[in-house]
Amino acid sequence: CELFVDAIQACGATPIDVASCSILVSGAHKWLMGLEGAGFVYVDPSRIGALVPRLAGWLGHVDALRFLFDGAGHLRTDRPFREKADVVEQGALSGASLAALQASVELLEGLGVDAIYRHVQAFHDALEPGLVEIGFRSLRAAPEARSGSLCVAPPEGIPLSGLAKALGARGVVVPTPDGFLRFAPHWPNASAEVPFVLEAVHDAVREIR
Repeated sequence: CELFVDAIQACGATPIDVASCSILVSGAHKWLMGLEGAGFVYVDPSRIGALVPRLAGWLGHVDALRFLFDGAGHLRTDRPFREKADVVEQGALSGASLAALQASVELLEGLGVDAIYRHVQAFHDALEPGLVEIGFRSLRAAPEARSGSLCVAPPEGIPLSGLAKALGARGVVVPTPDGFLRFAPHWPNASAEVPFVLEAVHDAVREIR
């Protein structure tokens, strides 16, 4: 059994044990705080041999760069695929995006993902009861399954689009995926911001009603 994990909603804010993953991928943006245009793939070393490339990029072959430096006769398309995870690299890389990702990873590693996770959960611990008191329905998972996001359903009769717009006007920017309001604080967000957020939510709901 293979386990493929799309970890873009976790990497950077939630501890991940890759030992249980066959393949794990993530983009550089969102919790990793990098730029779009970069990402990474982790492959369990014992499963690399099982990879079957479906696309042939010039960097995915053995000795891919020889034709650039070793003279004539090396521009070939019959080279075997590399037997490493980087076989999935298809072509030229986004240097700026990779530099940004390196900088963000160094920052996050310095802070510690475990510490970031505890900080984010403490933020939600303070925010969630206030939202429920206002009339929101929380979809927060059990403690052992929590991510960095807190999704809530709006009170009856409160349109989500209007609520998000009213919150944005008050300096609280939240997305609305799949019909829910999603709060996703990160390490720069201080717990002292929670009263400000709750006041903005309370005022926005009252304004719409």
